[in-house]
Amino acid sequence: MTWDLRDQPSKETRLYTSPMYAPYIAVGPEGRAAPGTSQLMLLMPPGTYTVKLTVGGAEQTRPLEVRKDPNTGGSEAEIAEQQRLLEAVRIDMNAGATAVTNAELVRTQLEALQRVASDAEVKRAVETLSKKLADAEMPLVELRLTGNGQDGVRFAAALLANLNYLAGGLAGGDFRPTSQQVEVQAILKELVQSNVGALNALLTNDLAALNAMLRAKNIPNVIGAAPAVVP
Repeated sequence: MTWDLRDQPSKETRLYTSPMYAPYIAVGPEGRAAPGTSQLMLLMPPGTYTVKLTVGGAEQTRPLEVRKDPNTGGSEAEIAEQQRLLEAVRIDMNAGATAVTNAELVRTQLEALQRVASDAEVKRAVETLSKKLADAEMPLVELRLTGNGQDGVRFAAALLANLNYLAGGLAGGDFRPTSQQVEVQAILKELVQSNVGALNALLTNDLAALNAMLRAKNIPNVIGAAPAVVP
């Protein structure tokens, strides 16, 4: 067994609908990783850890020490500051990824319902909610990206991409975060809170209203998920 000294990755942002204006890109039931986003794996700071091995019901543990690179100038205290801010960024990334993925799971059901529904009132309500969800997702993730060609440079980075960029800068050395990085993290956190809250409201209140209409018309409900935790 080997360990690369990194923690578990942050939650992946999954999209279950085709990119906007590119319906020719089909998405399977497993979805696709959202272009412009990535998962964050934190390099664990110096300290004492425990290695646990369980074989045939018997558990063995051993201590493991991770030491600071002696060739870098940052102190262990500075690394701890960096780690705290990176953990805060990861919390925001997980919240945004969960909210987007939840919205996508609902939107793909709405798309299917839109195709088969014959009731005009239902079709209008489904179209309205689907558009609201897409609009609420856009600040968090760029839904026009196909992952092909040069489309990655055509649109401004969304919040999850900005968080990933910030994390890359923070983790680039063994030093405490700069005042600018601390300020940017606070700004992005506030934006994530606002936009995750907006998506949660749609997936709770608006979806409940749509499902009430569907039940009244004897149409199966759209299945939602537990709301993302607002950081």
